[in-house]
Amino acid sequence: MGFKYFNPHPRGLIVGDCVKRSLVAATEWPYRTVQRELNDYKKITGARYFNADYNPHKFVEKVLRAKKICFRRKITAAEFCKEYPVGRYILDMDDHWTAVIDSVIYDTFDPSDMLVVRAYKMKNESHNTPV
Repeated sequence: MGFKYFNPHPRGLIVGDCVKRSLVAATEWPYRTVQRELNDYKKITGARYFNADYNPHKFVEKVLRAKKICFRRKITAAEFCKEYPVGRYILDMDDHWTAVIDSVIYDTFDPSDMLVVRAYKMKNESHNTPV
């Protein structure tokens, strides 16, 4: 398990963009592409904001075709990395999203101790091709 500082914001700002940040890391898409796609997708879901709870979840499930992983017990991000050492994942935690790639957390801070509500395993082909 490791942590890598990751801030893809085009101007290097530290802002509340964890959903975008996690998607950039997991998909390898440019920040502006993720921003545009999430904003376009809210027209489909009817969400008011790109990060309204259901909009990013539906985007990850329907557009990126990521597999949802739910847990029967409480698990921290650090424990998740140990149990799922290989692959690209997006972790949904209380009021925060982060990306994990091959047991390394990509974020602007280390959320290792945060509890994971659900995770999404990215399909191998989906992270290389923008929508």
